[in-house]
Amino acid sequence: MDFYRGDDRNFFQSDIHENGFEPRYRRADRKEGYDLFEQFKSERPKAIDLKMFLQGSPQHGVVATSLATSGAYEGKGQLYKISIPDNELVALSLDKNLNVVKQVPLADLLDKDDFYLIYTGQSPQSSELVGFVHKGGVREATFFNPIPLRYIAGTMTQPRGSDKYVCLPVPQKDKQDWFKGLGKGPAPAPPR
Repeated sequence: MDFYRGDDRNFFQSDIHENGFEPRYRRADRKEGYDLFEQFKSERPKAIDLKMFLQGSPQHGVVATSLATSGAYEGKGQLYKISIPDNELVALSLDKNLNVVKQVPLADLLDKDDFYLIYTGQSPQSSELVGFVHKGGVREATFFNPIPLRYIAGTMTQPRGSDKYVCLPVPQKDKQDWFKGLGKGPAPAPPR
C-alpha cells in the first residue's frame, strides 16, 4: 500500500536518508507505536476527536501521511512516496469509540469512509509501525512510530505538461554515496 508525505526536507540534506521519517517533535515520554495510540485513545475516546487532535498540531510525536498525492503535498517542497508491502500490513476497522471491529482488506482503506488501525507485524502491540487512518475528504494516515527508510520508495515528480506523478526511486543505503556525488565534479562511477 502506498502513502504520501509532503516535506520541505530534501532527502540528502536531512536525516531522512539515514533514519527514514521520524516525528519532527519527539515526545518527552518517548512513547510511540501502540502505546502512544492507547494513550491518545484514553485521552480522546472518540475517533473523530482523535482525528481532529492529530490534525491540529505536528507536536504530538507522530508522522503524518496521506493515501493520495493530493492530500500530502500542499505547500511542501518534496513529495515522498512510502510503500509498505501488502503482505506486511494489516488493517483493522474501528468503531466511533476506537474499538476494533474486525480485520478488513487493505482495499477498504481506499474505498470505505471509516476509521482504521493499521500495523506491520503479528499484532499492534508488537509492531514496528502502527498507524491511524482518518476518514473524511482526503484520507490521511498518522503513524505513531518513525517510518523506516526501507519503506520510502522515492520522491514524486510531475513531468511538465502531465497531470500524473512519477516516482523517482530513493537509492538504497549502499548506493547513496554515488547519488550524493552527482553534480559535484567529474561523474562518479555508477553503482553496481
